[in-house]
Amino acid sequence: MAVTRAAVILAIAGCLGVGIYGTHINGAKNGFFAALGRCAGRGTSPETFYFPGGPEPFTWTYTGVPAIDGQLRVLVAFFTAVLDGEKSWDVVASYWSLMFQFAAGWTLLSIEGLREGNRGRVVSWIGTMGVVVQNAAYTVAAPVYLITHLLTSPTASSSSLKASSLVIDPTAAKILPTCALLAFFVPGIAMTLPSPSVLSPSAHYGWIAAWQAFPIWQALLLFVLRPVLAPLFKFSSHTDWRKTTRSAYQFALELSVVGHLGLLAVAVTPPTVVPSSGWAAPWLSTMLKEVDFSRAFVPTSLTDPPSVMEELGKLVDRVPAGWLAPLAKHFLQWDVYSANAAVLIWAAFLYSRAAGLSTARTSPGTVFIKACGWFVVGGPTAAAAILLRERDDAVVENEVGKGKKV
Repeated sequence: MAVTRAAVILAIAGCLGVGIYGTHINGAKNGFFAALGRCAGRGTSPETFYFPGGPEPFTWTYTGVPAIDGQLRVLVAFFTAVLDGEKSWDVVASYWSLMFQFAAGWTLLSIEGLREGNRGRVVSWIGTMGVVVQNAAYTVAAPVYLITHLLTSPTASSSSLKASSLVIDPTAAKILPTCALLAFFVPGIAMTLPSPSVLSPSAHYGWIAAWQAFPIWQALLLFVLRPVLAPLFKFSSHTDWRKTTRSAYQFALELSVVGHLGLLAVAVTPPTVVPSSGWAAPWLSTMLKEVDFSRAFVPTSLTDPPSVMEELGKLVDRVPAGWLAPLAKHFLQWDVYSANAAVLIWAAFLYSRAAGLSTARTSPGTVFIKACGWFVVGGPTAAAAILLRERDDAVVENEVGKGKKV
């Protein structure tokens, strides 16, 4: 029995609800937002604000626009607690895995936004959606985007789905991975460098603030580089879009696998394999002791999250950074897990619609088994990348089988 669009939208809305509860509602209940507000939120001043665990001097102004700077200070405080504050290795390892999974999911949405069938539609406004991601959370923006896509995009329709709607400018697809690396990972890695030993405090906070705008940087890079590089590549839109789009899917797949398997390797490796001596022995042994499968992959309870609300009520000094890291991990896990679950549901629906039109030799059952295998090694975004790639192939093969030029 075919799954209806309404059922899929309901499932994605469920992911949205779970994500909002795990991030925003729990953040309000467990003292996380109150702690961030106390140190860097509204009501603080240049003389009183601080970033828990961060190097001094702290940075108050980033853009010169008070409203933007106020939001950036809270976001910088969030990431400072994870990057600089006192924390266990499970927070560090989970953070990096979640960043890769987030980047993979973001790449898949970016690919969809570039489709010819979505040109001029709200689902093509990926940069705008990214700004919402950074301010309202991935778990809010992604499901809303996916529901909007299912309701408005011709690429989500089985009755009118054509290969021409799926076409992506080959140059845009070709440079998307590079633009994503420059926009997401350059500031994302720079902001993790030690401060003040490697970066000055102002540079450290500047990179954290710059990373918040990565969707804007990616959109600008695509806008500037596409017309410059198109004459050099000399692509034919009728023959090369599938090849370059598959390379973009491959990029998302690799991000997923690196983030997932990297964390899995740390989680299942026993500390006893580390030599008793050597430069890496102390911290590596500690990391392997503090990161097991449960602490790496299983988020803390949705209904009973870690909390500092009681301690915060008694606090008269600065908020200790060690309080915030577990709360930030809880927020990020529910944020990324819920959003990427929605991405996987959406991708499975799009593939099932396309497979119903296709006369391809690969059966839908085989494709879903393949997706399950990739889920094991790369998480939900890896499975979603496979399903979306197969969706493209199914639509194209259907039209080729009818003698149409693609």
